[in-house]
Amino acid sequence: MQVIGITRFSFATIGGFQIQHDTLEDHIAYLYGKQRMEERFTYFEHLCLPALKRQTHPDFTLAVLVGSEMPVRYLERLQDLLADLPQARVFVRPPANHRAVMEEVIGLCKRDDADWIAHFRMDDDDAVALNFIEDVHDLFPRLRPMAEHKQQLGLDYTNGYALRKGAQGLEINTRQKANWTPAQVIFLPARDARTHVHLPHQKLNQLIPVVTMPHPLMFVRTQNGSNDSGDVFPKHFAPLEDEHRRKLKFRFGVNVKQFRQAIDTL
Repeated sequence: MQVIGITRFSFATIGGFQIQHDTLEDHIAYLYGKQRMEERFTYFEHLCLPALKRQTHPDFTLAVLVGSEMPVRYLERLQDLLADLPQARVFVRPPANHRAVMEEVIGLCKRDDADWIAHFRMDDDDAVALNFIEDVHDLFPRLRPMAEHKQQLGLDYTNGYALRKGAQGLEINTRQKANWTPAQVIFLPARDARTHVHLPHQKLNQLIPVVTMPHPLMFVRTQNGSNDSGDVFPKHFAPLEDEHRRKLKFRFGVNVKQFRQAIDTL
């Protein structure tokens, strides 16, 4: 079994974003606006990447999809951030249907000896726990009979944090939330061309069998200026407490002080 994640880092898809624009040119201008790109890089560097770089199981591939219109300075900055993550592969593509390009990119990442693929989607402003990949590898032998019987199976870790920048600093809400993107896995046979985006995360349990894991704490999802799914977030957040800071550090590898300093500059 091979684990493959996909991160869409400011890629101009034709379809696939909830924020819509009148023209493709307007969409590209929005994606690569200076303020938005600084926000993307801040969350990616200080929240998303720390845990990926410190996974307790190193056997995974992360496909990072970027647009061919991305300014060179941003592409080079991204490549610098990924230089010490050997599992990452950067793919530069022109605007395209998001399902078609995901299918192509994931196909290029599949190993010849892989029989099953564990697909996960890693948004650039979210995080998974340090043992996420290890847990997926450990669980699959027990889940495999069901996956083979149905030729598809979901795995949904539902325990995590919702996080946002508030007036007084970082604010948090502890969540049990099914069908959120981070830490949601789809097992498919390697010969199956489908990817995570072919099965919408918000209704995955209506489409295929899904195993729910309510523990342990496995994800952080952020609400920020560029997030296009604001309606799914909780209404009430609270300031971080010491317990939250400890868990963000030891479960997700996040330096909370540096993260807050970085987002305060946005």
